[in-house]
Amino acid sequence: MPFFSGRGASVTIDGLSATMNEWSLNVDGERIDITSYESPTFDGLVGLVTATISLKGPYPYNNLVGKGYKLFPDKFATIVLYLDAAQTYYWTVLARIEKAGVSTVVQGIATVQIEAVVVENILDGADVTERIEI
Repeated sequence: MPFFSGRGASVTIDGLSATMNEWSLNVDGERIDITSYESPTFDGLVGLVTATISLKGPYPYNNLVGKGYKLFPDKFATIVLYLDAAQTYYWTVLARIEKAGVSTVVQGIATVQIEAVVVENILDGADVTERIEI
């Protein structure tokens, strides 16, 4: 069985290419306990569905308006997460930035970490009828 290689994965933020080494999209459903006291088994259902995005990569010098990503908490951004180098498989999300930080080591490069919460349905590729409801 073939698997995707993460080697060609990429990210765009508000239409501009973002050089990221890692990204993740996590979708969680809140489990709601609806077990009655008389029931001998657990009953539950999935309540609110939430999604988060984590991005990590080198802090840009001449990219995205010249000085970093200019992403601050409470800013909204359209983020596209590409799974392959040909950009055939991807997810498009509107997200609210929750955290953005920059770190470095003396002999290394500066890196940026961004965490965001998805605020609208996640579009699956170019087919706008395929979506994850948020």
